[in-house]
Amino acid sequence: TQVGPAVTGSNLATGDTDVSSADITIAGQVVTFDFGTLQTPGDNVVDTNDQLIMTVTALVQNIPANVGGVVLDNDVELQFTNGGTDTSDEQVEIIEPLLTIDKTSPTTTGDGGDVVSYTVTVQHDPTSVSPAYNLVIQDLFGDANLDFVNAADGANNPTAVTSGSGTATITTGTGAADTTLRIDLDVLEVGETLTITFDAQIIPGVAAGINVVNTSILDYDSGPSNGRPGTQETDDHTVTTNAPVFDKALGSSDVTGTTDPSITIGEVVSFTITAAIPEGTNNINITDTLPDVLEPVAVTITSIDPNITSSTLSQGDTEDATDTVNPNITYQDLSDGAGGAGTDGINDTVAIDF
Repeated sequence: TQVGPAVTGSNLATGDTDVSSADITIAGQVVTFDFGTLQTPGDNVVDTNDQLIMTVTALVQNIPANVGGVVLDNDVELQFTNGGTDTSDEQVEIIEPLLTIDKTSPTTTGDGGDVVSYTVTVQHDPTSVSPAYNLVIQDLFGDANLDFVNAADGANNPTAVTSGSGTATITTGTGAADTTLRIDLDVLEVGETLTITFDAQIIPGVAAGINVVNTSILDYDSGPSNGRPGTQETDDHTVTTNAPVFDKALGSSDVTGTTDPSITIGEVVSFTITAAIPEGTNNINITDTLPDVLEPVAVTITSIDPNITSSTLSQGDTEDATDTVNPNITYQDLSDGAGGAGTDGINDTVAIDF
């Protein structure tokens, strides 16, 4: 409270609080100041000497009813001699920040061992009207096919830069043992941006043709202390690992003058199947289905790139249709039901298991 120097007889003095004076009471939402019987001398001037000033401090509660855009009325009533009253009020509007998070990368496809560079941008939604506090941005690398590249592994990672006056701290991600990323920012004013960059590596043993998903998580508060947590925001980016690429072409023939795609009855022709295998770990099985009127004769593994390891087959391996030497090259449906190859209405197949 503050009591003007011309006012006398007051129960309250300047500096009194609800703790120090029994004449200031709080009952629920109502604060009462009992000044008693006051006297002020007549001097034909209304100035600060005649004033009573009271300060009421309130906490905006973290309750469901208090949401951005809600207008609150704070009403005050003055009671004086002979039942006289006067009232006044002050309206306040609840405001809250609303942030967005966006994760991007130029990489959308990749192989095992590839490094993917990500950019995460945190900023205010166009409807946001107040600062956000205690920002926490995390990347927990929940996809087992993706490993975080921390500052000890990558010369350029990670970074966190804000366009404002807040302090961005890389809390986790700079140590050699760090496998996750966390960025803390004390405040992001309306119109400011936080930009984070970091790298991750697709594990060398990843399977082909799968989605590798990386998700960033944003948490923040509406105030520096006692603020309401904002709605958790997330954004992710997907990299699809490359699938094997196959090509089949007509190769050599025992008949001079044969040109693709023409072949003649009785001619022995070879087909070349080329498979480009993406980096990673893949179980590769190739099945060649020939028309019923073409009879498989033999299979030869022409070449296996030195970068391909752990194959059950080797360059130069071969298997005739009548052999059972190599269990990884098998023939099916060669019989026409009469003990020999022919046209039984079922396409013949060759299965090659690498």
